[in-house]
Amino acid sequence: MLAALVVEGGVSLPSTGFDWVAIGYMAVVSGAVAMIVQSWAQAHLAPSRAAITMATEPAWAALFSIVFLGEALTWRMAVGGGLMLAAMIIVESGPPPREPLPDVATAPTATG
Repeated sequence: MLAALVVEGGVSLPSTGFDWVAIGYMAVVSGAVAMIVQSWAQAHLAPSRAAITMATEPAWAALFSIVFLGEALTWRMAVGGGLMLAAMIIVESGPPPREPLPDVATAPTATG
């Protein structure tokens, strides 16, 4: 089992300050802060709205990689992100959800 984790040449620590800053950013912002914000938002949003919003995470990751890391914007990325945004707009602009039907077992009866 341990042999599956071994990398040819061994594992090395980052050698530049930029690499250490990137690791720190990923640990603090991408890890801790994102989880705190995500947990707070899920507690204040409807489950369906939270799921729709969280489904856009790949599009946000692509956007940040383009803006901050200089990744190339390809037509596939643009079309995929546009489709995700369009789907989100379509779902959110639909009619409001209906009230759930009362549970038959716990609904009050006319006879009391």
